[in-house]
Formats: sequence, C-alpha cells, structure tokens
Amino acid sequence: FAKRDRESSDTHKDRQSYDNDIKPLIENTLARDIGPEVVVESISRPMGRNKGHPTRDGRGAAGTLWMLWRAAFSYGLTFDNDPEARAYHPKLRFELENNVVSRVKSPATQRSRERYLDVNEIPVVWKAWSEDKDIVAATCAKLLLMTGARMSEISHLSWKEVGQTEILIPGERTKTSKPLALPLTTPMKNLLDTCDWDPDWVFPSKSYHARKNQGLTSCRMYQLSLRVAEKLEEHCTTHDLRRTFKSHMARLRVPMEIAHRLQNHVFPGVGDAVYNRHGYFEEKLDALNRWHRELDGLTSDSKRNVVPLREATA
Repeated sequence: FAKRDRESSDTHKDRQSYDNDIKPLIENTLARDIGPEVVVESISRPMGRNKGHPTRDGRGAAGTLWMLWRAAFSYGLTFDNDPEARAYHPKLRFELENNVVSRVKSPATQRSRERYLDVNEIPVVWKAWSEDKDIVAATCAKLLLMTGARMSEISHLSWKEVGQTEILIPGERTKTSKPLALPLTTPMKNLLDTCDWDPDWVFPSKSYHARKNQGLTSCRMYQLSLRVAEKLEEHCTTHDLRRTFKSHMARLRVPMEIAHRLQNHVFPGVGDAVYNRHGYFEEKLDALNRWHRELDGLTSDSKRNVVPLREATA
C-alpha cells in the first residue's frame, strides 16, 4: 500500500484508508486466508460512518478501499513469479490462487459532479471567504480559485516552491507526476504577501505534526466549504473551484490547450510528451491575467479586507 518514491496527498489518503478500514480486519492473517467477506466488511465501513451525511455518503471512500484491495491481491498474484520482486523479499510467498476481489462488486460510484460557481455566486463566495474565521483556509481557497490547481497542490504549498516569477510544484506532489509551473500575476503576489503565518508553509496547519509534514489539512478546507455553503443554494466543494476555473477559462475564450496546461492535464500521445519542450509561460501568464481581471470585476463590491485583484499600475 506504499507508493515508492512518492509522497503525495493520495499516498497519505491511501495510508489512512488502510489504517482505518483494512488493517483492523487482517492483522495476523495470511493473504491466502482472506475471503471476499472480509473485503465486503471493509468497504462497508465508510458507508456506515457517513450514513445520513448531507454531502458525503461514503461511496468514494468505499471505492478507494475496493481498489486498494484489488491492487494488493493483484500484486500478490504476480509476486511469486516475479524475480525482481522476490529479490527484495526472498523468503516471502503469498501462494494466492485467485483475486478474491473479483468476486466483490465494486461500490456504486458517485455521478460525476457538474457543480461550478457562476458569475453571480463568485462574489458571494469571495465575500464569505473574506469574512471567515479561518483566514488561512479562506486565503488558500482564494488561490485555488485564482489558479485552478488541485487542492493538495495549493494547500500543501511550501515557500520553497514560490519563486519570483512562478510557483513551481514538483512532480512528486502532482497527480500526473509532472511538474506544474504557475506564472505569478500581480494579484497572486499580493495575496501571497499576506501569508506570513509560517516560515515553511504558505498555508500552515494548526497541528505541528501536520504542519511539519504536509501543511494545511483537507479537513479545514472541507469545514470552510460547509460554512460558505450557508450562503449558497448548493454546496460547493474545493474541487468544484477547479471546475469553476476551467468553465470561466472557456467563457473568456482562453484556448483549451492553455487551460489544460494550467491545470497540468496529461496530453495523449508521444509527440507532446517527448518532442514539445515549450513551457507556455507567456501564454499561461496571459490567461491568468485575463481571469484575474475578470475576478476583480466580479468581486469589486465585496472587497472588505480583501486583497485587491486588480493588477498594479505604475
């Protein structure tokens, strides 16, 4: 369940899922003695915990557990005949005959969300962030909306990753394992100038242990979204901010290729990955400036203790 040479938020979530809902059921049990009933009990646990929750029904966590179980048994099935793997663990044998997870139905996945903030909702949300009691999480949410990045890429941002002209997030911290370069606009610099809470993390956690290892926790961002939801007709998650960014990029006629690159999507085919070495810095900077001018216009009536989004003039 450990991903080699990778310390992303997904790794921490997988470890947490394992510790909470797999490890208690299999301690001191051989892999070949685990039956499908154990897998069923494991993936049922998060759905039981979240029963009746207004926004989380546990199916996402259950799906993650199902995939972890499947991956573990797939690894065990190939391990005994894999010379490279056995070189690391010469005395280890799993002796599995089949993948018991194949006899367990995958939890029904949640329908893909379509939620995003329209031009009428953005001022409401921005004002709610500006007035929220958790200024660290609220400022993180603003930068998420400004950049369209994934939550862990911004919430775990360290000052080492913030340069003079760009934010550079290394591949080991991104979902695609590709570095993500985000040009710094004047509004982004203004916002970051207010983040003087911690010498290491742009958005520090209240917990010393979490601050030392990964920065702002997802729990605080989720709690922020629940408080902001009181101002909206429909709950908006932090990932919905990413969809909001992409939708308004299209509305502003930003080329989709540039919007994709800002969000660090993987382009299919060998040609782009191998032969296209252009960094698209100027194109990405122009797109972000257009979006931030739009945000400035949308939030101009809600600027109470808010960092101005308008670009600085000489």
